[in-house]
Amino acid sequence: DLDFDTTIHMYYGNTTVSSLSNGTATFIFFDDYENNNLDRWDETTGAGFSCATDQVVHGTYALKFQSTPGADIMKNLTETGEPLTHDFMVHSWVRDDNQIRGGHAPLVKSQSQFWVYACRGYNSQFSYLQDAANYVPWPQNSVGGSDEWFEINVGLSMSTDVMRAWKNEFYMGEIDLIASNGASVPDDLFQIGYGQQSSYVTWWDDTFVRKWVVNEPSHGAWDGTSTVSWHHDCSDTTGFVYNDTWNMNWMPWTIQSGALTSDGSYLSVTSVVTGSGWHGPVFEYELPQTLRVRDINNYSAIFDVDNSLISYTGYEVLMLGDADRNPVIFFSFHDGWAGSCQGSYGVAYVFTNGSYVGYGSGYPVGWTSFSGIMNASYTEAGLLAYVDGIGQDILPGLTEADFDREIKYVAVASARYGSDPLIPVHIDEIYLNYEIPSEPPVQASINDVEDFWYEASESGNVIEWTVANFNPTSYELWRDEGLLTSEAWPGGTTIEFDINNLSPGEYNYTIVVYGDFDVVVSDTVIVTVMDLTIPSLGHPSDVVYEYGTTGHAIIWSVSDLYPDVYAITQDVSVVANDFWTSGSIILDIDGLAIGEYTYAIMISDTSFNIALDTVTVTVVDTTAPILNHPTDIIGNIASTSIQISWQPTDLLPFNYAIFENGTQVDSGTWTSGEYLNYTLDDLTLSSYNVTIVVWDTSGNYARDTVLVNIEEGSIQPIGDYLVVTISIGSIGVIVVIVGLICRNKGGVQSGPPDSGYSW
Repeated sequence: DLDFDTTIHMYYGNTTVSSLSNGTATFIFFDDYENNNLDRWDETTGAGFSCATDQVVHGTYALKFQSTPGADIMKNLTETGEPLTHDFMVHSWVRDDNQIRGGHAPLVKSQSQFWVYACRGYNSQFSYLQDAANYVPWPQNSVGGSDEWFEINVGLSMSTDVMRAWKNEFYMGEIDLIASNGASVPDDLFQIGYGQQSSYVTWWDDTFVRKWVVNEPSHGAWDGTSTVSWHHDCSDTTGFVYNDTWNMNWMPWTIQSGALTSDGSYLSVTSVVTGSGWHGPVFEYELPQTLRVRDINNYSAIFDVDNSLISYTGYEVLMLGDADRNPVIFFSFHDGWAGSCQGSYGVAYVFTNGSYVGYGSGYPVGWTSFSGIMNASYTEAGLLAYVDGIGQDILPGLTEADFDREIKYVAVASARYGSDPLIPVHIDEIYLNYEIPSEPPVQASINDVEDFWYEASESGNVIEWTVANFNPTSYELWRDEGLLTSEAWPGGTTIEFDINNLSPGEYNYTIVVYGDFDVVVSDTVIVTVMDLTIPSLGHPSDVVYEYGTTGHAIIWSVSDLYPDVYAITQDVSVVANDFWTSGSIILDIDGLAIGEYTYAIMISDTSFNIALDTVTVTVVDTTAPILNHPTDIIGNIASTSIQISWQPTDLLPFNYAIFENGTQVDSGTWTSGEYLNYTLDDLTLSSYNVTIVVWDTSGNYARDTVLVNIEEGSIQPIGDYLVVTISIGSIGVIVVIVGLICRNKGGVQSGPPDSGYSW
């Protein structure tokens, strides 16, 4: 039900009771009353208690005891009700409607029915019950108050039989651990609680109990201060010296010489020279150190003023002053009944502008004698003034700046008016208890190395730790969940670790250093390795190759520390994708149709750094068809026809045309490797010029011409052979084929024939 922010003091670090640093074993009990019930408490006596909302410190609810009939509420500190085996601390906030008879915070009970009344608001003082009828204020800082919340912490130690207390984080002192009847407490405490006397109302909020040891490390961590007491018993004037540089214009007051004496019991100013107006001496005592108003736990003195004051006028002042000798806080006595003057006495604060506020028996109330204590102390509510026989109150109008004013001197001053008699004031037992900021204890430490990152390709990356204030003996180095090394400390105060060659990612490096006296220190550094380097990708030259040829490829050179994947597209289509390693990526580009192609490659590493490249591939056809050349022919007039055959080849055949003596006589498409035939009919004795032109789809062409002469009785070559036709009468023809070597008259060209070509 903890639904607010609050300070919870936890034990940590005392190696002699290391088990107490276990968080689950440190807390014993907690109740913030926000569940609006008291189910966590085990035992109640009386009635009138409840969870209430009218007064709270945090949250919505607090524990409230009504004015009647009086009650106790108790909690077993062990589940079984067995005695505690360790010391413990009880924390709570407490508020009384009337602290003349406030509530008990806390009550502690033993199995043998011994009760400890540890801290009760009684007569506006936080007190403990020494016997059945004697409430004794804690030694210091014990001033309380009605209708005000106080944070109370009480530590009880059975091991050392002592009890310590803090109010609003200020130390109130140490006493013997005693029961309410004055007897020693046996080591069987097991129950804590709160109690309240009838006729009064008390509230509690945020209660928790934890384990405690008397000498926890730097107990000043509770209040951040240590207590210093300065005391002068006034049996002599040692330390007080006359000084005429004090600023007494606030009175106004002219400093003139006089005498400070002691009769062995008290101080008194016994003589002041005669002068005009207010005048008199100041005797100062320099404090051992400078403090602030807010540091004052108790500033007090005993005053005794002769009862024959009706014969006197003047001032007697005990001051606290700053380093410039300006009064800050003072106790004063002013006049008695002398003529028409009316006296006053009390506690006052002097502002920096010379004005002041006070508390006490003020003008025009007269007085004739005084014997008692004056006191001033700083509280959360402000500067509290106390005067015996009158009471106490907070001095009004002070600010935080006023509380921060420094104090350097205690001073006694006295003044008379003209030649009037001097007030016979006796000052005894001057006390100044104050808190000063404690220096933090010297503790074993290791430097806090800041988290950092580096580029994966960089070298020289190290973590360097330095220990201080202890003697290291060994260490462990962890990376994430794994122990990297466990070694003896190498000596000195600094240790360094190389953290190069890590793959990209985040790594938690933790060092744990062990030292003498069970010292353990550690530090964790988050190291982030980043790969910001783009992969290296070469740029091959664009490629042009002849259609139908082979052995063509694009070769990209690639490299990176952390290669991952690649993809290649041909125009917009993915033609390859895979993982890659440093070296080469090769793409076969054989078998493409004629045209232009754009190949784009993208390579990526494991950190998503990418590189791009584009290569253009052009496939061309510049090769003309292959066309054979039949041999020219000399034909016999007796022949009725002559056939000429061509066998063209090309990867991309398209069409052809045949011309006889310049006139196109045939055309069409052709197939590579198949014969194209042309027959001459109706031969006459003449010459024939037969030309063929073949084209492929790229416009490349080849042509050939065969000459045919028709003569009487001639032979007829066919291809590379001679065909001789012999007629024998009317009954037969004898054909004789003779091998022949002829001159080639044909030709092959690339491109179309000229327009208007004539043969």
